[in-house]
Amino acid sequence: MLAQALILAMMLTAPPAADADLAEQVRDTVRQLRADELKERDAAEKKLLELGPAALDNLPAANDQMPEEMRQRLARIRLRLEQTRAEAAAGGTHVTLKVDKQPLSEVLKTLEKLSGNRIVSRVAEMAPAGGGAPAEPTVTLDVKDVPFWQVLDQVLDQVGLTVDITATDEGKPL
Repeated sequence: MLAQALILAMMLTAPPAADADLAEQVRDTVRQLRADELKERDAAEKKLLELGPAALDNLPAANDQMPEEMRQRLARIRLRLEQTRAEAAAGGTHVTLKVDKQPLSEVLKTLEKLSGNRIVSRVAEMAPAGGGAPAEPTVTLDVKDVPFWQVLDQVLDQVGLTVDITATDEGKPL
């Protein structure tokens, strides 16, 4: 059997680059933050917040050429969207997965795809006590809409392994 511990290194993947439509929508809405009417400026701020954290990558940095109110609104929008992104990351992804005696490596690949979390497994590097190729453990699981971390715990509990979130990948911290 495998050693008593497994090193798994995990990292949230970077959000995908914003598409051109979103970038254009953010640009147009940011311009409305300069509108003469307070109603229009308020509507633009609300719309940017409704676009969600994906809009963050397209928000311009405040600069001295912008009116003070616009700089304040952009700072407020950025703060709220960053808070929303952080809350979503802390809450984690929910996973639905049903597998029966699947190899651990396949289950981890599936979890990686479903959650957006990068999982690096060191199982292949661990040689059994008697030498030879290690027998890969299998996992049986049936979960519906369960937080990622709970699912990962269940998988690792089945195979007697653990997570090391401080591990490195190729000598670089994840």
